[in-house]
Amino acid sequence: MTITAPDPTVDPIAVPQTRGPLRRALDRFFENRAARAGLLIVIPILLAVSTYPLWWPFSPNAIDLRAINKGPSAIHWLGSDGVGRDVMARLMQGGRISLLVAVCSVAISIVIGFLVGAVASFAGRLVDGTVMRFVDLAMTLPPVIFLLVLASIAGTGIAPTILVISLLSWPVLSRMVRARLLELRAH
Repeated sequence: MTITAPDPTVDPIAVPQTRGPLRRALDRFFENRAARAGLLIVIPILLAVSTYPLWWPFSPNAIDLRAINKGPSAIHWLGSDGVGRDVMARLMQGGRISLLVAVCSVAISIVIGFLVGAVASFAGRLVDGTVMRFVDLAMTLPPVIFLLVLASIAGTGIAPTILVISLLSWPVLSRMVRARLLELRAH
């Protein structure tokens, strides 16, 4: 009679490995053909916009009097404007500014929203009620009018634009953070 030993590589008590939320989200993203196509379009644009000073010979504000209102050519790929500035360089610089405004305003909005939501969820009922009424007030303000008032106070430029967009977008995030933290506190 022979006795067989159990296989040491197979653990009968082992729990099957579950994928984490990030892995599941990435798998779902890459299974979607439209998402993959969008990624193939967005990544080269982001690389071009962020690195254009390294490979594009023209500055966005450099004036070439010989190229006023010229169409696309081998030198000016998208042509030039009425002043003689390269349209491609101006397009890339506009993309860089848009990315800067988007990233900075989202970062500031996340910080404000997280801090307000965390304070509301951990500070007690009185503070929670007061903070949430303030958030309700911020959410009910008409964004266009609020934008115009803040822009007239803060002025024009990149920094005031970042500030105004940040101040308009944090209330929804603060509500989500508060709700999630209250849910976690209950457990």
